Amino acid sequence: MSDKHDDDILNAYFAEMRADAPVPSQDLLARIVADAEREQPKAAPKAAAPGGGRVLSWWRDLPGRMALAGGLTAATVAGVWIGYSPPATLDLLNVSFLDADQRLTEQMTLELDSYYAFEG
Repeated sequence: MSDKHDDDILNAYFAEMRADAPVPSQDLLARIVADAEREQPKAAPKAAAPGGGRVLSWWRDLPGRMALAGGLTAATVAGVWIGYSPPATLDLLNVSFLDADQRLTEQMTLELDSYYAFEG
């Protein structure tokens, strides 16, 4: 029952504090806003686009697009090449993983066979 009484006292205290909440002065708020505006980055003026319209800008941006396309093409060709003709080290890794998987499967099969042999 003391918990209920303690909660009532605490709630009354919080209500009193909310009623007497301090309000910042207008001078303080004005200084905060002025400080925030001073800290905001200034927008750089936009440079005028070189003349020539859409076609010229497309040609001007073409080298950047070609670099992107070249990188994607190189990665695709390398992936196909490695997939079609893998290096010998990858083949050895693949064999070792397959052997380990096969040994694990055989071991589990033997354990299950022995388990079910005693059950029947």
